[in-house]
Amino acid sequence: NAFGRDAAYATNLADIMAYAMSNSSMTTEDLGEAYGKVAATASAYGYQESEVTAVLMTMANQGRKAGQAGTSLNTILSRLATNTGGCVDAIADYNHGVNIMYDESTGKMKPLSQVLEGLHDVWGKLDDQQRNVLAKQIAGTRQSNALFSIMAGMEKVAGSSARSFSDYAKELDNCAGSAQRMADVSLDNLAGDVELFNDAMSGLGIELEGKLDGAFRTVV
Repeated sequence: NAFGRDAAYATNLADIMAYAMSNSSMTTEDLGEAYGKVAATASAYGYQESEVTAVLMTMANQGRKAGQAGTSLNTILSRLATNTGGCVDAIADYNHGVNIMYDESTGKMKPLSQVLEGLHDVWGKLDDQQRNVLAKQIAGTRQSNALFSIMAGMEKVAGSSARSFSDYAKELDNCAGSAQRMADVSLDNLAGDVELFNDAMSGLGIELEGKLDGAFRTVV
């Protein structure tokens, strides 16, 4: 599948999706479309589904969701990973020469959460003009507004309402059982929930029907 996981991981992914739908403005269709655009790239760089979903949740809170969010995030991740247009070098120029993408001691790419936290630290030091310039270097002209959405999700004001990237990432790492809890309060729409989950994930090459059906119907 697009995230590079086997079928055994389907239940975990279902929990991540259920939490995201219960705690943001995203629907199942939104998540499926977004994953379809960004999952392969995220997997290639070793980024976790929970972190990717946390970013998508913060973007949704800013009104950017579904395929639009997935495409934007895919562009940003790809450009950062390949230092397109010297964007990582530009960040380092504002960061005392520190590369936000790689661990200096190991040479390995940092987790997505550390990359975004490093970028946000730099972001907070910039004025509006510098942010505009850097956003276009990182995301390209067409997707620069998406980077502003992501950075907004890193701000303290987002954290004050428990809707920041760090809040979501932490909760998504501990969201086991979310799919069944969703079923507990959605029994009237049970068949539709199962069908939508399966439809959303079919594009990722994951067959969830048996796993979700069993998880949901144990509470019936």
